[in-house]
Amino acid sequence: MSSQENLVKNIALSSTVAVISVVLLTLFSELYPPLKNWLASNFSHHWIGKSVLSILIFAVFIIIFQIFKLKNLSPTKAIWILIIVSNLSFVTLLAFFFLETIL
Repeated sequence: MSSQENLVKNIALSSTVAVISVVLLTLFSELYPPLKNWLASNFSHHWIGKSVLSILIFAVFIIIFQIFKLKNLSPTKAIWILIIVSNLSFVTLLAFFFLETIL
């Protein structure tokens, strides 16, 4: 696998982890107000906090995936994992906020 293909794979996988982290931070900060308050107090707004943390998570996981070379995963599969996780994340957040609105 070329270095470009490896980079694409690492970016896709790191993006997947970052997407999951944003969804989890969003859900937990809505269900546990002290987390939302912590994000707001440390980053001036809870969404800025989630953004900063997701960028850090993305950067750390690119390094982790670079160190632990996943040879049995192709860049195409990594991109499909990102697409699937992104769509599931959208549905999860949509369902959560819909249920939160009607309940």
